[in-house]
Amino acid sequence: MLLQPMGRGRAMAYVPQGPEHAPAEEDYGPFLEDLSEALARNLGPSVAFIRYDLPWASPYADDMRAHGSNAYPEPRIREMRMNMGTRNWNLRKAHRDMTVASSLVVDLTGTEQDILARMKPKTRYNIGLADRKGVRVDPAPPDMLPVFHGLYRQTALRNGFAPCGYEQFQALFRARLCGLNPARAKHAAPPHPARTDWPGGAHWHGWREWAGAADRTDAARPAGTSAPSATFQDAELLFLLARHDTDVLAGAIVALCGTTAHFLYGASSDHKRQCMAPYAMHWKAMRLARLRGCTAYDMGAVPPGLDPAHPFHGLHRFKTGFGGRVELRSGSWDYPIDHAAHRDFCNLESLERHRPS
Repeated sequence: MLLQPMGRGRAMAYVPQGPEHAPAEEDYGPFLEDLSEALARNLGPSVAFIRYDLPWASPYADDMRAHGSNAYPEPRIREMRMNMGTRNWNLRKAHRDMTVASSLVVDLTGTEQDILARMKPKTRYNIGLADRKGVRVDPAPPDMLPVFHGLYRQTALRNGFAPCGYEQFQALFRARLCGLNPARAKHAAPPHPARTDWPGGAHWHGWREWAGAADRTDAARPAGTSAPSATFQDAELLFLLARHDTDVLAGAIVALCGTTAHFLYGASSDHKRQCMAPYAMHWKAMRLARLRGCTAYDMGAVPPGLDPAHPFHGLHRFKTGFGGRVELRSGSWDYPIDHAAHRDFCNLESLERHRPS
């Protein structure tokens, strides 16, 4: 859980990509209500509401697919269904989905050649092109986070979305990265995005040795078999940077949970786009996830359908090129604690959403 300031001394408690556990569909609302009430008792008085970024399957998914629809029901209808069985009828659909309203999930079962065969020809070509151009993708230690954040801000500016603050990425690493090296605390993400060089030291060589395991692995080894390197077994986050010569061109933060790898954040440079670094980055992430025993790679948010008028139409084309299927998720939901403060925040959020660019 992350605490995000709202101004005037108030904060939002944000649960990204969670809760991971999904109850039965008919229990979505009561489960969230019970969880929220328990959390509220332990949150400070500054917290106005809890926002969940639910990765759970949408209860409307089957009907939408059956009717070929890309549109969810209006929020009022969704709130009625979510609050069925709750005591307080207090769950509210957020004005915007933070990340996972719809998600593209790639099947990692079979051999690497099987995975490549399920991709679109243009995607396979771009993966090969990146390799021929000399793009190298390696896991990076946390003290390279400022480099990633710089690319991430470029990506936000290019695609017209509001970037998360550097402090959010710091909090994510503190909460989820564990066990890769006993001395990892010495190399935690720095408090201020200042470093831009590639680090040296024994910890860096350890990461590089682990990364090389994917390149040395027999490409025909099926997903789900045990990883050859014990150092990966304790990792919860996979932090990747792609570079060409000395230029860092792309980055990714991937969470590993059970048999699924979740692509949380990505970034790419405005420089050397002809090198196709994002294609190489995702392909390396999939291969490393297979070493961990993952059988699925969740690439995150996509528009629910192929609509050329959608502002993220290009994102849909890019991600669906890797194969897989679009899964319709429940999106972001709020549980207000201070209703007046939550209402003020939602009004401001709605104004920001509709402000002319």
